[in-house]
Amino acid sequence: MGLARPSDLIEGEITVALTELEIFSLSMDLEEAEWRLAEKLGLEKLPLLSERIDTGRSQKLPAAATARLLAEARNQELAALRYSVARRQAELKTASRS
Repeated sequence: MGLARPSDLIEGEITVALTELEIFSLSMDLEEAEWRLAEKLGLEKLPLLSERIDTGRSQKLPAAATARLLAEARNQELAALRYSVARRQAELKTASRS
């Protein structure tokens, strides 16, 4: 077989076998993760991914003030809670000065 020692060939075969086992184990982990995700989403199985996901695309998020106004507009209770927290913080600040 050339210049390779028999022990090197056996070691290579062992490495290949271990790598195949690791790939199989990772495949099983992936399948289990997909099953759990489908279960959490209330699906029997996940649909096939039919489009490419652009992971390099940057998300344009609104400014913090704009995001707060949008959230408060959708949830009036949130605005009341924010006001309550601000009022409580002011009360504590006043009380700590006394």
